[in-house]
Amino acid sequence: MMSLQGVSLSRECTLVTDASRGIGRAITERLIADGMHVINIDKESPAKIAAHESFYQVGISDEKALRTALAKINHSHTITRLVNNAGIVRPANIENTSLEDLHAAMNVNIAAAIICAQAVLPAMKAAHFDRIVNISSRAALGKEERIVLCDHQSWITRTHSHSSSRARSKWNNRERNWPRTDCNRTFSKKRKPARCSSNSTYP
Repeated sequence: MMSLQGVSLSRECTLVTDASRGIGRAITERLIADGMHVINIDKESPAKIAAHESFYQVGISDEKALRTALAKINHSHTITRLVNNAGIVRPANIENTSLEDLHAAMNVNIAAAIICAQAVLPAMKAAHFDRIVNISSRAALGKEERIVLCDHQSWITRTHSHSSSRARSKWNNRERNWPRTDCNRTFSKKRKPARCSSNSTYP
């Protein structure tokens, strides 16, 4: 399912996962206020789709569905910013942690973040500009019954920052109070970009 509101050629595009509620919604609202057009990927629709927001309904734990949605997004938009906000936890101690819980967390917390990054990197390289922020949790530093919540996105950030260093990529890892930090100042910094583009005509 896809919904579009007010796609503007004058706004740069940012992809935000799990952006219909909570922290993802706060990030979306701030980015729009800062002049971005937000592409929201979430399994649930927001209470109201904002102006300058495009919504794609997809569960990001489903690799095939996620890749299909990202292909459609890349066809319609030029993404130069990505916020990997989606994350889940299956609380349990080591004695009660199942492989099913581990796989579920890995699919959302690691695999989906990597898939999204892989999908948007070609456009970022072509634009010679990119910003990628990975949202993680303080629970990864140690908390009871958080066995399957590894510091996954810190690892992703370190790995991809190293591999993308020649392109001067900026990868940031932020805890889940990101909307209250100064990260968005750099993330939304004005430049001379490839603007949000579309190969379709929208109302």
